[in-house]
Amino acid sequence: MRKPNANGRIPNSGGGYIKECPVCGAPVKVRSSARITMVTTEYVGSCQAAGCGAQIKGFFTWVAFVSPSGLPKHGLDLPVVPEEERLRLWRHHVKGCESRQIDLIEQLESEEQ
Repeated sequence: MRKPNANGRIPNSGGGYIKECPVCGAPVKVRSSARITMVTTEYVGSCQAAGCGAQIKGFFTWVAFVSPSGLPKHGLDLPVVPEEERLRLWRHHVKGCESRQIDLIEQLESEEQ
């Protein structure tokens, strides 16, 4: 695990890209991050577009479990999303996947009706 620098930030080792620049839409490279709470991380990044170069700070926060952890004492008190939302998220996740398997969600929904 990388150690925080004097500012409490963890320097990025190679830099991943996160979202896009809100000014020009180009990729933003993460330069550093700092854990604020168990569920929130602050990121500082820079736009990679020539001529823009905006320096941007943002936050990433986990807000709910789609599927709760299997660990009995994980220490997080997050709500579990309602079943309808879990189904929507699952459909979005598998959208576009080519598979010859039966769609279990569709089968369960048809059985409920």
